[in-house]
Order: sequence, then C-alpha cells, then structure tokens
Amino acid sequence: MRAVAVAGLVSASILAIGIAQLVVEVRDYIGSPFHPSSAAGMVVFTVNGALVQYPPWEAGTSVLVLGAGLIFLIAAALAAAVTWKPTRPRVY
Repeated sequence: MRAVAVAGLVSASILAIGIAQLVVEVRDYIGSPFHPSSAAGMVVFTVNGALVQYPPWEAGTSVLVLGAGLIFLIAAALAAAVTWKPTRPRVY
C-alpha cells in the first residue's frame, strides 16, 4: 500500500476519534447541568420543567485531536497531489 494511502487512512481515523471524543464531551456536558445558584452568575434555563444552569463549555482534548487529524488529512492530500502520476502509459 502506498505511503500516501496509509497517511490518508491514519488521518481519517484520527478525525473519527476526535469526532467521537467531541460527541462524548458534548453529551456529558448537556447531560450534567448544575442546580440553580444565584451566586454562580450563569444563565438559568428550563429543561423538562426544571430550572438548571450550565457552566461555560471548555474545549477538551477532542478539539486538539480534530485539529491534528485535519492537518494530517491536508498533508496527505497535498502529498498525494505532489506524488501523483498516471498509472497507465499514454498511447498516442
């Protein structure tokens, strides 16, 4: 298998891992609201008839993994473009 194809598969798998981590982080964030507190200084929402507060969302490692996967994917695409050549000889 060509090195460019391997780089593309590795970068796609890194992107998939980053997306999965981001989904888990968002599900955990949405699923764990705080009880309302007047001293917290956060906006209060109504969820299923109950008042809840959410702290500001902080980016975890999933954003870093997504960025690394995107950079690797762009690098693999550029490497494929640079090293590409026709596989069959041209007949004129």
